Amino acid sequence: MKRNQTCCLFLLIISVYSNYKLYSQEQTVKNTAYSTVTDSVIQQNNELAFQFFQESEEFKKNFNITQATKSIKKAIQLDSLNLTYLYQFADICKLSDNTKGEIQTYQKIIEIDSTLINAKFRLSNAYFKSKDYIKAFLGYQEIFSKDSTNWLALRKLALCAENIEVPNSFVLPYYWQVLALNPDDKLSKYRISALLLEDNEYEKAVDELNLFIATDSNDTQFRKNIGFAYLNIHNYDSAIVHFTKCVEENDTSFFVEKYLGLSYQSKGENQQAIHWLESALNQKTDDYQTYYFLGKANSDLLRFEQSTKYLNMAMNLLRPNEKVISKVYYELGRSYEGSDNYEMATESYNKAVQYDRENVMLYYTLGTYYYLMSDIELAEKYLSMYIDSSKAYNKVNSYYLHESENIVRRIQENKFWEGEN
Repeated sequence: MKRNQTCCLFLLIISVYSNYKLYSQEQTVKNTAYSTVTDSVIQQNNELAFQFFQESEEFKKNFNITQATKSIKKAIQLDSLNLTYLYQFADICKLSDNTKGEIQTYQKIIEIDSTLINAKFRLSNAYFKSKDYIKAFLGYQEIFSKDSTNWLALRKLALCAENIEVPNSFVLPYYWQVLALNPDDKLSKYRISALLLEDNEYEKAVDELNLFIATDSNDTQFRKNIGFAYLNIHNYDSAIVHFTKCVEENDTSFFVEKYLGLSYQSKGENQQAIHWLESALNQKTDDYQTYYFLGKANSDLLRFEQSTKYLNMAMNLLRPNEKVISKVYYELGRSYEGSDNYEMATESYNKAVQYDRENVMLYYTLGTYYYLMSDIELAEKYLSMYIDSSKAYNKVNSYYLHESENIVRRIQENKFWEGEN
């Protein structure tokens, strides 16, 4: 009885095993068939995606951005993890100024492969283009932290820092570090000199620019910058040398002609100044400084009619800067006085005082002017104001103070003897 039960159990196991084996074989056949079908579909999709990619390439070459975009989108729909297609789409986004699409695409590429430095660099470029300078800065910073020889990322990082508007003293070390990695990088040299000039660090700018010019003497941008720096430290001869070199190198831009003229005018060579300033005006007719210095140069040469014309044009162009307006009115006063138009001279001098009451020399000018015009009351008034203001503002000039006190004393003595006191 027990033996029969064992035999039956054995037969049952064999039957179950046989059925399972048969079922497994059927499933294997089905899975193989499904896998074959799937592989075939994937292959077909890949081939179709590649065709769309090639179409996109052709459209892009022919600058048909709309069709290129449609084709590459179809390729990505069929093969969404293909980095080549994603890069292509990002490039097309860049060509069509679709910065948002460019950013999103590079973000997806980096999600797929976070080791792609090229994608991170392009993403940072896209952030920079969209003026998201903080994200761009952080991106370039990460790239440079992983490759301390990547001077291009470092230079971009410096440009971001400029746009974030951090102090120039924070930005300059980046550019100097770029030059340590790539001594021939002109953009960094341009930015170093520009930032130093912006901070009025003219002596330092001269030192740096002399080094740059030593290795590239024909670069007119270096010459323009160093000429401007020399002008601001009152080394007019050196400024003239560098601006003249720009002209010799066929750079006769408005900037060069204007500041070459200013350099000559500051040196007192007014005829040369007028030549270059008038030439500058032929290029740009809305710069009040050019008119102002032309007026001043003509006034110094006693050409008061020309001076008056230019100074009035400067006045018409001036933005509301009261100290500058005061200077223009002062020069107008000189010109009107020189051409014997005393009514307009008086008006101009008074307006000069009105716009800059802290300029104590204007009180002296008005006082002595009225004294020469025999207007004793106003002469005494303004010279007394000069004496009091120069002491109050601690702007005492011993010669003018002594002269003013002598005139006031003579006026008061005359009044006494005439019985006014």
